Amino acid sequence: MRHINNVKAIEEAKVQKATLIVNRLYKDERLADGVTEITLNNARTATAEIEDETKKNKLAKQIKQATLLLEQQNDLIEQLDAFTTDDGDQFIDDLTSVKVRELPVENISNAKIQEQALAKQTELIDWLAASDELEVTIGQLFTNGEQAKLAPKVTDAQIKKGERTNKNNQK
Repeated sequence: MRHINNVKAIEEAKVQKATLIVNRLYKDERLADGVTEITLNNARTATAEIEDETKKNKLAKQIKQATLLLEQQNDLIEQLDAFTTDDGDQFIDDLTSVKVRELPVENISNAKIQEQALAKQTELIDWLAASDELEVTIGQLFTNGEQAKLAPKVTDAQIKKGERTNKNNQK
């Protein structure tokens, strides 16, 4: 009888340990800060030690959901990072604010990373808007889009405005 009680106590301790580890993957209904593949593997290992299949399956389902959230988050971050050059100083050719807005960064489950992604998305949209404004301003100074010949009636004030806009955008 004592042996059976010890076995039950050991099993209950394994369930509690695994449950604690799995619960740390979440903060409310969102992925917790700092969840990585390592923390997911720790949760999988602790869950694998449980003998009760019902409890094991319940925890495994939560781990699977956390894994999907982490993968989705990482994919969105990679897509957002791909919009800029390696040094982060320029955006890629043919990038539009529509492409940036379409990236569903609000779906990132980790609140801290979502906040950073939303800030980067906003920065890129602002950067693109400033770039488009500069291109229009510069384009108005030349004939037929050729930068070899100034358009008729271009004033010094217009040229200086283009220079000011360019300097402001570089800040």
